[in-house]
Amino acid sequence: MRLLQREREERETDERFNGQKEQIIADAQKLEAEKNKFKDEQQKMISKVKKQISQITAQYNMKQQEEAKLETEHRIIKEKQG
Repeated sequence: MRLLQREREERETDERFNGQKEQIIADAQKLEAEKNKFKDEQQKMISKVKKQISQITAQYNMKQQEEAKLETEHRIIKEKQG
């Protein structure tokens, strides 16, 4: 009788252990998937920001060139008038 009870307790303990082990593995897999999703979203965001910075830099450079050209044209007009 004691042997059967002991075996049952050991089996229940093993089942609980296996259930906990499976839950830990499932949780770890879920966390890994979430981590990978976060990394992908972060990389997309970084790429988007880099693209926006490039666009802003290009616009700034174009504006600087236009302002320099305009300043040169104003100087030439003043020279012709003066």
